[in-house]
This record gives sequence, structure tokens and C-alpha cells, in this order.
Amino acid sequence: MVHWAFEISNALIQHFSGHALWTIFGINNRLLFSIGNAAFFSFIEIFLAKTPAFVWVYPWWGSIPVFIAVYIPFFVTSMYSYDWEPKTAKRFIGLLFLINVVMLTVFAGILKWI
Repeated sequence: MVHWAFEISNALIQHFSGHALWTIFGINNRLLFSIGNAAFFSFIEIFLAKTPAFVWVYPWWGSIPVFIAVYIPFFVTSMYSYDWEPKTAKRFIGLLFLINVVMLTVFAGILKWI
């Protein structure tokens, strides 16, 4: 019976403080899951790169640059965007659209790389 009292009091303290709900080992859970998911998919990509169907054209482009430049920004944005106000989300989507337009103009229109 004493054990239950400690469990219930601990649950109430953690619930009302929000500590247990939002952190894992003291790290924000969204950030931790973002980094964990990015690492997992980078790990999977290492095995995919060993197949003949998956080719990295540049020698410097490997799992670590993909982890840092692609997966971390994607997962951090996807985890944190859930809490954004609709106005902020619309701005971010507009910014992504603008970046795509600029990149297509530069790389397809000017440099003729695409």
C-alpha cells in the first residue's frame, strides 16, 4: 500500500509539473525524437547505398551530410510545426515555396543543370 501512495504522488507531481510529459532524460522529447528519427533513417540509408539501385554521385555526399543537412531539419520542423499557430505555418509553407521557386530559377533557368 505504501508503494502505491508513492506511485500516485509521483504521478501527480509529474503530471502537474509537466516534466515527465515533455522530457526524456531531461531533453525535450520533440528534439530527442527528431534526432533519433534522423539517425535511424541515416542508418537505413547506409544500407540502401550499398545496393546498386541507390547511387551517391558525389564522394563527399554520404550518410553524415545527409543526416545533418536533410534529416535533422526535416524531422525538427515536422515535430515542432505541430504546435505552430496557423499564421506561422502559412508563413513557413510560403517560405518553402519561395525557396523552391528561387532554386528552380537558378538551377534550371540560369545554370541549366536541370
